[in-house]
Amino acid sequence: ERIASLMAIGQEREPIEVDFIKEYSTVIPCIGPAKSGNNVKIYSAFIPGEILGSIYSQYGSRLLELNVRSYLQAKGNVNKGMNHTLEHEPEMFLPYNNGITATVSKVRLDNEKRIKELVDLQIVNGGQTSASMARALNDDRNLKEVKVHMKLVEVNPEDVKTLVPEISRYTNRQNPVSEADLTS
Repeated sequence: ERIASLMAIGQEREPIEVDFIKEYSTVIPCIGPAKSGNNVKIYSAFIPGEILGSIYSQYGSRLLELNVRSYLQAKGNVNKGMNHTLEHEPEMFLPYNNGITATVSKVRLDNEKRIKELVDLQIVNGGQTSASMARALNDDRNLKEVKVHMKLVEVNPEDVKTLVPEISRYTNRQNPVSEADLTS
């Protein structure tokens, strides 16, 4: 049904809209925007783990449609580490985790410059973090103390097809760090 409706209106994917006031009875404090390049705005925010997990639970892989990688299961060392932190030291998740990078075509702010709504949300880096939050919620873990840093890139709707894949490509180009590197 979703694919048929998208084909009927000529879209490749259905935009995800998150209304924090309506869906979560809250707003998300943020810093920014900082303008960068042509018509690109960058915000920095700290999203509660419960909300990030809930958004991922609701939309799943649709959130990652423009991400060059997808969730790598809880088998890898990174995911095991996140799950261990969420279970044993949830208050340390923010300092231990790099957070997520997300793109949107529109950020709607309230009168106090807090995020109240995101239009066309895509997580281009941080799929593992987002899925770990959803898994923790599903396992009935308490995420009240968990915050996740969110770098939010607002891109003009006409630039989404060209710019968002590049943002995804560059934010996913980090070099792997081995245990030997950390101990030296």
